[in-house]
Amino acid sequence: MKDFLLIFVNVLFTVVGHMLLKHGMTQVGRVDSISMLPSIALRAIGNPFVIIGICTFVMTSGLWLVVLSRVKLSLAYPMLSMSYILAIIFSWLLFKEHIPYVRIMGALVICIGVIFVSIVVLRVTGTVTTSDGLPVPAATVTITNPAKGKIESVTTDADGKYQFAFWELLGLGTTQGDTLELRVEKNGTQLATVNHQITAEELNKSSITLGIELAE
Repeated sequence: MKDFLLIFVNVLFTVVGHMLLKHGMTQVGRVDSISMLPSIALRAIGNPFVIIGICTFVMTSGLWLVVLSRVKLSLAYPMLSMSYILAIIFSWLLFKEHIPYVRIMGALVICIGVIFVSIVVLRVTGTVTTSDGLPVPAATVTITNPAKGKIESVTTDADGKYQFAFWELLGLGTTQGDTLELRVEKNGTQLATVNHQITAEELNKSSITLGIELAE
């Protein structure tokens, strides 16, 4: 949840910064020619809304660095498109801009896209073997994430392999530091229990491989 909130706060304050700049430049005046730039620039520098808007961008740049340290770029960057939606809403509320229906439809399409982009598929795979290295077929592997209250079970195949796939929304699913508990049972007998703490590298790859070797 923290990652999504960080991205949303970044997007929100980015839009706020644009609103401040827009309001400030409305007060400063319209730029109709290059020759007006020096005088406009001097007035803009002295406008409090422009100054606060620029300071807001500096803050969001710092916050974006925090986001990039936690979330994959291919996931985080497309979610910045939420700013289009917020910009349309704020422009209508604050500046009374006319928003045509086609623009509203475009914003809805963006909303759908953001939902798809935020979906993360985390795969947990491995092989259950005996102490001699032989595969254990038809064993029930149960995976539990106590922090998120998730429990799922699968049966190993003829080669002793198992696979879990968690479809989650960014920030609402498995996170770094969560501990996964895997239990192996067969014919009603518990054969092994393995606890694994998820690392940042595993989340970045969206893949966790856990081999389970049964004790003699």
